[in-house]
Amino acid sequence: MSHLNTQAFVIKSLDWKDTSRIVTLFTREKGKISVIAKGARRAKSQFQGILESINLIEASIYISENRQIQVLGQVSLEESYQKIKKDYTKTAYIFAILELTDIFFQKGAADPVFFDFLTVIIQQMENVSDPRIVFWYFLLKIASYLGFRPEFDLCKNCSQQKSGENVIFSVRDGAVICNACGIRNYEGWTLSSESRSFLELLQKTNHKKLDALTFNLVENFSYTDFLISYLKHHSEEDLKMTALKMLK
Repeated sequence: MSHLNTQAFVIKSLDWKDTSRIVTLFTREKGKISVIAKGARRAKSQFQGILESINLIEASIYISENRQIQVLGQVSLEESYQKIKKDYTKTAYIFAILELTDIFFQKGAADPVFFDFLTVIIQQMENVSDPRIVFWYFLLKIASYLGFRPEFDLCKNCSQQKSGENVIFSVRDGAVICNACGIRNYEGWTLSSESRSFLELLQKTNHKKLDALTFNLVENFSYTDFLISYLKHHSEEDLKMTALKMLK
């Protein structure tokens, strides 16, 4: 048995037997890991108020390679992100981000780069005025991180940049198709010039400047549905996005 001290985000938890909880953590050193917090539901437990989803904690974990679920020892709360938790919409979007993290990352695969990115995303969610922008930014970046970065600037066929016109975004190809190349021959999402420019800008923007971005809603177009459908197609995961149902 080995002992690990690590920072971790609490992704989710569920009750186990009479007094305990099984908690899914995303740790800096070990990636996603399931732990049992023994006695967590007792009134005087050291875990009270600490193992809530979104919380950033410092955790002591006892690890045995023969176990699927490890044992959680001492914990301390580093950040509870109260600004997010007091905002229903921001909470829903962060839950959706944690839901995707749970889906896309396998247990035991350390990924400190993504851990740091997740830290930045949650910090930005606290500070922005429109949480949708942070969520869309996350979806674009996670697509790139998983190896299927969408391309919005040049037509896939002719490699020309067609500004000021509607294009088709081919979900299968992960790229736009211009009118000259026959958009009627492709299945996908119609992107207005405005939507396309916004997505391209969002993809290239530094996370520190997200709150400065502005956009106009386009009739009959949902950036969330568009980006989720793209991720669903290329990841081949059933993205039910339970957290987003909180917003409907």
